Amino acid sequence: MSKSFHTILKVLCLLFFISGFSSIVLAQNEVSGHIKDAETGEVLAFVNISTNGVYGTNTNVNGYFKLKIRQEDSVLMISYVGYERQRLQIKGLTSPVKILLKPTADNLDEVVVSNGENPANRIIRQVIKNKNQHDPLKMKSFSYRSYNKFVWAPYSTGVVPVSSVDTLLGFFKDKHLLVMETISRKKFKAPNLQEEEIVATKMSGLPNPPFADLVSNYQTFGFYEDLIQIYQYKYINPISEGTFRRYNFFIEDSLFRGNDTIFVISYEPQKNKNFEGLKGLLYISTDGYAIQNVIAEAANPNTWLIKIEQEYNKTGGQWFPESFHVSLRIPNYLSEKNGLGLSLEAKSFLSELQVNPDFKNRSFSWLNTSNAKDFNLKDSLYWQQNRDVYLSDKEVRTYKAIDSISAEAKIDKIFNTFSYLANDELPLKGALSMILSKTLRINQYESVRLGMGLQTNNRMSKYFRFGGFAGYGIRDEAWKYGGFAEIHIQKLRDLRLRAAYEREVAEPGQISFLESTPLVVSNSNRAFLASTMFLHQGLKTELSFRPLRYMRLALGYSKLNYDTATFNFTYAYGDQLVQNFDNEEFTFRVRYAYGEVFSQVQGVTVSRGTKAPIFNFYYARGRFDNILNYERYAGRIDKTFFTKTLGNSTFSVEAGQVTADVPYTHLFTHAGMDARGATAFFNIHNFQTMGLYEFMATDFVHIFWKHDFGSLLFKSPKFKPRISLINSYGYGSNRKTALSNHVFFDSPNKGTSVEAPSDYSKGYWESGIHLANLLFSDFRLGKMGFGAGVHYRHGAYQKEKLPDNLAFKVLLEFVF
Repeated sequence: MSKSFHTILKVLCLLFFISGFSSIVLAQNEVSGHIKDAETGEVLAFVNISTNGVYGTNTNVNGYFKLKIRQEDSVLMISYVGYERQRLQIKGLTSPVKILLKPTADNLDEVVVSNGENPANRIIRQVIKNKNQHDPLKMKSFSYRSYNKFVWAPYSTGVVPVSSVDTLLGFFKDKHLLVMETISRKKFKAPNLQEEEIVATKMSGLPNPPFADLVSNYQTFGFYEDLIQIYQYKYINPISEGTFRRYNFFIEDSLFRGNDTIFVISYEPQKNKNFEGLKGLLYISTDGYAIQNVIAEAANPNTWLIKIEQEYNKTGGQWFPESFHVSLRIPNYLSEKNGLGLSLEAKSFLSELQVNPDFKNRSFSWLNTSNAKDFNLKDSLYWQQNRDVYLSDKEVRTYKAIDSISAEAKIDKIFNTFSYLANDELPLKGALSMILSKTLRINQYESVRLGMGLQTNNRMSKYFRFGGFAGYGIRDEAWKYGGFAEIHIQKLRDLRLRAAYEREVAEPGQISFLESTPLVVSNSNRAFLASTMFLHQGLKTELSFRPLRYMRLALGYSKLNYDTATFNFTYAYGDQLVQNFDNEEFTFRVRYAYGEVFSQVQGVTVSRGTKAPIFNFYYARGRFDNILNYERYAGRIDKTFFTKTLGNSTFSVEAGQVTADVPYTHLFTHAGMDARGATAFFNIHNFQTMGLYEFMATDFVHIFWKHDFGSLLFKSPKFKPRISLINSYGYGSNRKTALSNHVFFDSPNKGTSVEAPSDYSKGYWESGIHLANLLFSDFRLGKMGFGAGVHYRHGAYQKEKLPDNLAFKVLLEFVF
């Protein structure tokens, strides 16, 4: 070979050696890995990893870490509160390294602090002092992108399972029960303008997920509010005012990150303190004494084992959440002895943060959560490019397996049916739906009404619908029928126009306030108790819209004929007794609820409530037979207060007046809830011991108060009934002329004349006590609680016999 060839070969070898050596050095400049619990396999968040005990990092909520190392670093040190420390020689480590930590055999000894203030308390005091500065909800404005993942899986609790459960667990050994992913964009402007758009969603088994915003609404945003809410549970934050009367704090570790120190502080409720508290770890940075990481779990769990983990980072000079992790473990699902548990995990990863962008108020919609047009149509390539974390093999298998099962069982159609049911309709073939409330109706007046109600649904159009109904009441032996048309004119202002013609029955004296559809439906059965109703026939129209973000307004017009021939009263026009009269009426209804949050659940707009008072106002102006002019108005204010150590107090104040001596159909008779011989549930806006139609009034004021102590009065971990105290007061007066215009009978069609219902101008009083969750059937996914309540009538309208003053209530509560 030539000399030149040997020279070239040497150069190439040298370059290969240099490049290989460089790659080795480069690989040794960083070490990465994954840390889990050695016994349970659970990933461990916020584990401290350092080199030679100085430079370091923490694992994220998924248990992963990356750490740059220096040439002089030789030892990797791993420490975590409650686990044995590990020391690993860096030389020879191959990334990514898998590390298993063993829990310590002994619990930490209780620390006794003397000769001055507990140093942990001094740090927590600084955190509380600065929390408004670091609370993201106290910022001027922000926006971010969020990737969310929700995983639902069965697991073994260690109890020997029956064969069917064993088979079920075997089926899900390599897959989960459900995986759901969403990508959303959220923006916020102080004090409470917020809007989230679901950009993409994907759910195993369901191409059109019913709860696209489930993950993002699972927990309180951040860890700075006085109450930390996880699903429907509320816990007192360890960094809230008065915390040193409730919590103990101890410094467990000190970590060094550049010029800052991270204090790892454990916290737990003090002994013999009965409140809904948390326990866990706070990682506090000396950079502003801000929260860097949080681990929290319920200190006294009942059924659900709840744990949250949150990670913060500093961006643009502002500490802001970077990731959230909520886990719920529900042991002994469906039964105490079957060995089946259910785990639910929700993770969120925030990115593309903008701090204090210049948002205009008009850029926020009244609907806080909405779906993009193609939110459920994203392909696999989109998800590969936009996931913040990879899917595990088990999650990939879940999509494949559950999608196949769902397609075969047509589960998507079943869930779509549920969405229609929430909107009082059952879909039929094509673009028609059955109107459930018009097809079968049960009450004490009609007994059972059988008929049919049909309307168009969203398959025909999202912007308009029309329909009709017909039905026959068994007891009153009367036909009811009608038809309607509704058009959704504008989405921005939720502008709707509805017109209907109907022959229908209704109770006398009711007030129709504007209400929002709640996320949890009230269990009041007032409609089933109705025993006195009147027949009306004619035209009704209403235009409703939102002039302001938190205000809804409705303008209505009706022209109806009232027929009281089957009713037990006659109205007097001078010397003439009338059982049939025409009524023309204009109505104005308005509802204002500052800060109310709305979401869409399967096409149904539901309210997630508000902390502010809710105002309702109703006004009507009309006339009877072109002779009698009147005005009728009423208002109501509702407010719920939550106190850390006493529970929830709910207040409702309602008042109204009618300005003329109108027929009984338009006087106020709506206050009572007691139907003897019929089981009634509790309703905050009614008197529980007052008969359904015992009183009537031209002017009234009602005050209702209920205080729910929750389980705060019981320290037993197994028996925690929720105790509530209720007090109600009412005043209702009648003009004498209004009473003299009515003749009441003991039966329809002019039986024997009886005394007209009186007013309650001397003041109506009642008090009650509720014991909820005396018994409960725990489905683990949800819980149905049974309880009982009793109300006592006292004061001027107290009856002679004790049983006549008592009203017993069934308490039924279902929590999902």
